[in-house]
Amino acid sequence: MSGVRVKGTALLSTKQFLAERYGADGLQRVLAALGATEHDLFERRLQAHLWYPFDHWIHLCEAAARLFAGGELGLCREMGRYGGLKDLPVAVPHLLQSGDPLTLVAFAPQLWSLYYDSGQVEIRDARPGYFEMYIRDFGQPHEGHCLRVAGWVDACIELYQAAGGTVILTCRARGDGECKFRATWTMPA
Repeated sequence: MSGVRVKGTALLSTKQFLAERYGADGLQRVLAALGATEHDLFERRLQAHLWYPFDHWIHLCEAAARLFAGGELGLCREMGRYGGLKDLPVAVPHLLQSGDPLTLVAFAPQLWSLYYDSGQVEIRDARPGYFEMYIRDFGQPHEGHCLRVAGWVDACIELYQAAGGTVILTCRARGDGECKFRATWTMPA
């Protein structure tokens, strides 16, 4: 297992996504595909405020992708969007009262440390309708994680009723030197 850890809130959000999307039976199928220790953790012992090995999240996502998406990790993007839409209005409701996606994304570096104990987020070239985001020094690059981050940024755009999306420009898990994202959007008229 890697030394990278993820907060229980991210694991609970993923579990909730699976239960809502595929029902209790679908969630149980995913949990049954995990090892006994991880199955027990997700079934009985998961707590939002505790830190867990990042590998547990990876295994959960990969099992769900095998069962429901033909092994395609694109499902992780949907998980990230779901988590952003569910968590952000509760965690930072004051940031959603006015502004645009830049209002929320400006806090991404601080929010990152609430979910991961490795790496940092850097926002660059931020201007109306555009920004670039970099993940620096994350200890365990994984394509599913980059997809989840892209989905979270998509949720940031959607929460402001803007039209747009996020593109993963580079990903260390695919052999690139860094993880880089570009978000573009237009605000409603």
